[in-house]
Amino acid sequence: MTGRWDDTIFPHRMKQKRTAAGVVLGLVLLFSLIPLKAQDRPFGKPSAYGVTAGTALNLHHADFRALPGIPNCCPSFSWGTGWGYAAGAFSEFPLVEAFALTLKTMVHSRGAVLTAHEPTLLAADTLLIPGTFEHTIDASILSISIEPSATFQLSKILRAHAGLAVSVNIHSRFEQRERIIEPADRGVFVENALRTRNEFSGDIPNANALAVGLVGAFSALLPVHASGTLFLEPELAVQVGLLPVARGISWNAHGIRGTISLVYRPRTAVPPPPPPPPEKPPPEPVLSAEIRGYGTDDEGNDTPSARLRIEEFVGVRLLPVLPFVFFDENDDRIPLRYRLLSREETTGFSFGTAYTARTSAVDIHHDVLNIIGKRLAENTSCSIVVTGCNADVGPEKRNISLSRKRAQRIRAYLHDVWGIPERRMELKVRNLPVLNSPVVDEDGCAENRRVEISSDDAAVLGPIAVSDTLKLATRPVIRFRPRVTAEAGIASWSVDVLRRGDRIARFEGADSVPALLVWDITTQEGIPFDDTTAFSYRLCVTDKRGHTVETPFGEIAIERLTIHQKRRERSEDRWIDRYALILFDFNSSDIPGHHRALVDTIRSRLHPRSTVFVTGHTDRMGDERYNTELSARRAQEVLRALGTARGYSAGFGERAPLYGNDTPEERMLNRTVQVRVETPVEYNGEEP
Repeated sequence: MTGRWDDTIFPHRMKQKRTAAGVVLGLVLLFSLIPLKAQDRPFGKPSAYGVTAGTALNLHHADFRALPGIPNCCPSFSWGTGWGYAAGAFSEFPLVEAFALTLKTMVHSRGAVLTAHEPTLLAADTLLIPGTFEHTIDASILSISIEPSATFQLSKILRAHAGLAVSVNIHSRFEQRERIIEPADRGVFVENALRTRNEFSGDIPNANALAVGLVGAFSALLPVHASGTLFLEPELAVQVGLLPVARGISWNAHGIRGTISLVYRPRTAVPPPPPPPPEKPPPEPVLSAEIRGYGTDDEGNDTPSARLRIEEFVGVRLLPVLPFVFFDENDDRIPLRYRLLSREETTGFSFGTAYTARTSAVDIHHDVLNIIGKRLAENTSCSIVVTGCNADVGPEKRNISLSRKRAQRIRAYLHDVWGIPERRMELKVRNLPVLNSPVVDEDGCAENRRVEISSDDAAVLGPIAVSDTLKLATRPVIRFRPRVTAEAGIASWSVDVLRRGDRIARFEGADSVPALLVWDITTQEGIPFDDTTAFSYRLCVTDKRGHTVETPFGEIAIERLTIHQKRRERSEDRWIDRYALILFDFNSSDIPGHHRALVDTIRSRLHPRSTVFVTGHTDRMGDERYNTELSARRAQEVLRALGTARGYSAGFGERAPLYGNDTPEERMLNRTVQVRVETPVEYNGEEP
């Protein structure tokens, strides 16, 4: 979509420009009288004249989403930069010793490019892929200004200037564009099937014809020849805009200007300077800090207070049974992390009491021998194959005897503790497993030191079902906006988020504090939400003198929406089923044969209104980029097998591991695809 804005749409601009021109002309007439007054002073020096030219770094500060009347999807523009030029002439009128009044007439360009990047998820076919939108506004502003300023002679060479700049903007135009920059080779906007949209150009809507700003500068007066009448004066100036570029939005144009002037100053007798006053001790540098947190509403806008919403959902989790037992190097003893029972304790072992909503797949794996033992005891017609393996490197090289001892150890436990007859447990041995991990590092070797338990009956190795009440953050984002003044410079800073005295999250850095810090609670693992205990946050800043300031604690409240409340209010709800049971072989995206029946089970439970989210994960082994692609292929394969039109898939690779990566079982359980099925539920006063 492109467009053009004509000056005829804004007839009030001509009136503004005539008014602004009148103001500038009045200032010129006023300052033309100053030389007459200056020459009447007995010690007044002759006036100095000159021309100046240079360049400027334009710094635009903004806080708006779109220009008035111009469509734009940007979350917010904040900063923009651009290079411009400045040229003009000036006169200097002395008032008292070491103090003069300077009047400049300048022509300068104050344009800049405002850019904002928006991370998002793009829908490509049935995939959710990470992407980034780039929003730009290229502003072109040309001004003629009058700059009256006071000039202070700090030393023989160094001078300081402070004053006002009143400008007429004779040219205020813009060019706007939004485009997809990531991924670079995929994705278009729905409305125009292009990678760009909202392209507009023309005069800036509601642009102010008059600009007013504060100017501060330092310069050095350098003589060119011995007569002392001709000088070069390099100057560095900072201009702070007081009026917005356009009415109705927060957009101010500032700048840093570097110029060099050719100055002519008639010779005059200079009285000796008075003795310098005694030096005063410098004031203590200011160090202050404050921070405020804001929640977000359903549209993603800031709310007046910091608040998180935690919502309860009813659902079921299916967790996988990983039928391996991993052993330490050159050892046939079952590691202590596996739960081993006595024969008496087996009578009280129950899936219903052993596993709760907080049970993880790693917890279940450490109970794998008891799960298989109980299922074999309950299903007397089932049998298993126990296969002992080794890493086939180092002390385990071709050590079939070690493989046999490991398999015998597993069979003995199932026989002695669970009473499973040995005839129902066939024993096999080999060196490396058939589907082995690479032995190029210790991770792969550790995964090959195992005993595999296989069975043709799903009743033995099927997943564990756990009824679950999920507590999910449906408004999970807090935005922190810190403000810091550190005249001595910032050495370090940190923002801590705490709950019950424990640190939950930290942001930290050096030199400068960002204007915005975003905390998404969904990136934090293991935060319990069994109560409404609030979070607290605090900003700590240390300057380069070693002085530290800490802000008072702010509070992040918890808004909890329970299942009981939703039923009582008959509000819209969702039933959420989670399946973490699709385990993949190393470097493979093919669904293993014994898991296809589980995929069929998920498909049979889908409702026409169900929405399916499939996320792929990997362990830490291998290249990170390749792991991301592999996890995406795994998620796509499962989504294709489910055959739903209301489905999305994404691959996170090793960036978001579900478990740790330090043990073989954790790495294997990370080679998975998680399936989340959300089905709308409407309460009508009855229990579902």
